[in-house]
Amino acid sequence: MIGERVQSGRKQNAIGGGFNGSRIPLGYRYDAGVFTVDAPEGETVARVFAGFVGGAGMSAIADALNADNVPTSRGGRWYASTVRAILSNGFYAGLSQWDGAEVAGSHAAIITPALYEQAHERLQRIKPGPAPAG
Repeated sequence: MIGERVQSGRKQNAIGGGFNGSRIPLGYRYDAGVFTVDAPEGETVARVFAGFVGGAGMSAIADALNADNVPTSRGGRWYASTVRAILSNGFYAGLSQWDGAEVAGSHAAIITPALYEQAHERLQRIKPGPAPAG
């Protein structure tokens, strides 16, 4: 029962454009109920989106960030999956997401909604998994 109430509260927060209690995304700080953009991390997020929409692969983006010693949100190495997680997160475009729904959030965007949509469309065209044998 408690778990259901917690999930319901998170969903309502997301639908209302607020914070649902998930992990603070790279590029943001959260203090006293307000998200602010962390400039250096925000630049990293913008770099990921610009590179991907510009045609770079997720592994190539991860390799470039590692080569430049750019830390992840946890201070570790970048992987294609880390890049994919950023590209899949509408929070960067000012959206709140929950269970497949996206609504306008109450926080500042790091990228434009148009850039997010371009990245999302490209992600949809990429099929995960191993390359076909041949």
